[in-house]
Amino acid sequence: EIGSFAFSNCSKLNGEIVIGRSSSIMIGESAFSSTFITKLTVKSNFTEICANAFSGCENLTSVTLSEGIDFDNPFVSSFDIHTFAYCTSLEKIKVGGLREDWIIIFENSIGGGGEIEDLSWYSNTGSFVIEFDDGSTMTKAELDAFYAELTA
Repeated sequence: EIGSFAFSNCSKLNGEIVIGRSSSIMIGESAFSSTFITKLTVKSNFTEICANAFSGCENLTSVTLSEGIDFDNPFVSSFDIHTFAYCTSLEKIKVGGLREDWIIIFENSIGGGGEIEDLSWYSNTGSFVIEFDDGSTMTKAELDAFYAELTA
């Protein structure tokens, strides 16, 4: 586990961050928020990425979630609110797993009455692409349209 606020506002944390292999990982609330990281690679399955975990990382351009979510773990929830909010330079998110599995996670991200403003990447002014293991992609615009349809 990477605890809540573990590196939040750490001005000397910059460049590429690689989180190594473990059986499963949870990244706590605001764990890396407002740091100067440019690239994030998570080489483990994860059960949860909590609220604001990378919010305000304005230099973050690329995220790779190598193994993706541990879909067999009954405690997996979703990306919490504003996980990648205000990551204005974000260009690409590469995730392990199939698009169809992630659609369920995206739906869970606004489950329980969530609003479009609660989305993990809300307030990103940039445009990014999500790449799935099956070779398919989803742009931020497509994702926003998907959520708009779910919340209509």
